[in-house]
Amino acid sequence: MQRGSEAEVVLDRWGHVFGVATGASACSEHEAGADALLHALTGYGIPRARDVAALMRSDEAVVVPDLFTRRRISSRLDEIVFATRPCRGEQEGVLGFAAAESGLSADDLFDHPHLSLPAFGKHREIVGAWDGAGFGFRFRGDKLTRKMSEFGASLKGGNGVFAASFLRGSGGSRLSGVVIGLVTLMRPEDRAAVGKEQSDFAATVRLEGRARTQEIAALAEKAFAGTGRSFGYVWPVWRGGVVDSEVAYCVNPGFGTTLRGGPYEFEQLATWLRGGAVGLI
Repeated sequence: MQRGSEAEVVLDRWGHVFGVATGASACSEHEAGADALLHALTGYGIPRARDVAALMRSDEAVVVPDLFTRRRISSRLDEIVFATRPCRGEQEGVLGFAAAESGLSADDLFDHPHLSLPAFGKHREIVGAWDGAGFGFRFRGDKLTRKMSEFGASLKGGNGVFAASFLRGSGGSRLSGVVIGLVTLMRPEDRAAVGKEQSDFAATVRLEGRARTQEIAALAEKAFAGTGRSFGYVWPVWRGGVVDSEVAYCVNPGFGTTLRGGPYEFEQLATWLRGGAVGLI
């Protein structure tokens, strides 16, 4: 695990901890880089809209669980480590999990080099670390340790959810790294953010389902074969940013073309590619 840049604790209006974040690390800025971790603790990976749309086009029965189900921490709960101990006249504790390790212990977390607590400074009370297969927190102080004990018990009881995409910190700040919230303490604004994310994902599935991206890619492969040029990457967008309007396409121009990023209509790109990829700017 790598140390997060700035671990945070999110409190509700009654002072209970209902969210924690490790902070970003060299792994990634958010939990999208921790698919193995999410799969271990939720039983689900991160579904891609393109894959869901492809299954729908194949007439397979496709059921995409709601966001809380996909992110709910409900597996391997007994392997989540939580422990406290006295240290220099006050309590300190650890909370963590490692999908790729067996027998992770509290001592492993207390002794982890990236979970050492600084003696002074703004972030002396809590630090976090994570990688694609695990996370860890270490914290100190009687008051915070007591609050984290409540949080840890609720998490191990199946009340946790990976929340990086919708949970916000104090004053609406963006949280990063591995972010875990408690479902039963979610605020109205958090639930509204979940609803928006689910709606956005469904709209992206519809976009991918209507897009003709593979046809464009096939035309590009034929047009650029043996030329030393490349087409880069193409992706669909809603024209004008209006959901459920017409589908348009943006392009990473690739090497050796005068093409700009777009958006373009399908026929514009298809005509350009069939004509040897000359003239469209």
